[in-house]
Amino acid sequence: MKSTSRLLGAFLPQHLISAARLQIATSNPHIYAEHYLQVTVAYARLVGFEAVLSQCSSLDAARVLKEVEKRVDRLCNLNGCTKVASEGITVVSSIPMHDDCHALNVVRFALQLQALVNSFRDATTADVAVCVGIDSGSISAGIVGSTKWHYDIIGVTVDNAILLQSNAPAHGVFLTEETRHLVETHFTLERIGDIWRVHSNSTGPELFPVNKRY
Repeated sequence: MKSTSRLLGAFLPQHLISAARLQIATSNPHIYAEHYLQVTVAYARLVGFEAVLSQCSSLDAARVLKEVEKRVDRLCNLNGCTKVASEGITVVSSIPMHDDCHALNVVRFALQLQALVNSFRDATTADVAVCVGIDSGSISAGIVGSTKWHYDIIGVTVDNAILLQSNAPAHGVFLTEETRHLVETHFTLERIGDIWRVHSNSTGPELFPVNKRY
């Protein structure tokens, strides 16, 4: 039982493990779906990392990826966010329990992620950066797949975060108007057309030391 829970915990949020474990023994498992009205979603892409990894041996590339992923996971936990498997880095706050600070949680995560990537750049002199799009609203979430399960989130809020990231005019952390309204008293914001960029000089709890080789 414990080994099954550990395996499921590798790709499912903690609150769905019990339900998924029961489904394993069911001959006709059903898709487990949830709907949330007030969440915040961030979608981030690490810029320049592919070029860095292409210059590394397969062993070193795997080690760097593991170290980055481990630190990103810790930032998620620290800021009350859930990471969702995707091509980039997707996190959501205010699931499964509602959190009034969902927008603050995600923006803080994004800024700490930016500080983490900047510290990697400073430690390695590599030309890397991060671009993050953030939106707030409603989503649907749940387990999908008939044979290979994974947890996913869908909805306009997710689409907006991805679109904002892909169309961002530069690297950095960018917000939609909806998220801006929720956090404007907590951060320094710059309006760029219809979106907002978050400015911050703060560091984060997860930084790469300059004197260590990666």
